[in-house]
Amino acid sequence: MSVQDALLFLRDARDDAALRALMRQHRPALELPALVTLAAERGRHFSADDLRAAFALDWKLRRARRSTAAARAAAAEPGLLAR
Repeated sequence: MSVQDALLFLRDARDDAALRALMRQHRPALELPALVTLAAERGRHFSADDLRAAFALDWKLRRARRSTAAARAAAAEPGLLAR
C-alpha cells in the first residue's frame, strides 16, 4: 500500500474514460472503501488514508503548477509587473 499507488490511481481516473464512466455510474455511493476496492481490482494497492494523502498532494502539485504558469505568464508580459 502506498501513496504512490494512490497517485497513480488518480492519474488513471483522469486518463481512463472507462474508469471515469464507471466511477460516475456509482456516484454518490462511491466512497473511499469502494474506491480502494476498485483500484485494487486494477492493480493499484493502497489504503483509504493513502488515497486521502495522495488527493491532498495532487491538489498541492496542481496549485504549484498554476502558480508557476501564472508567474511565467506575468514575466512574459512586458511591463506587467511595472504597473
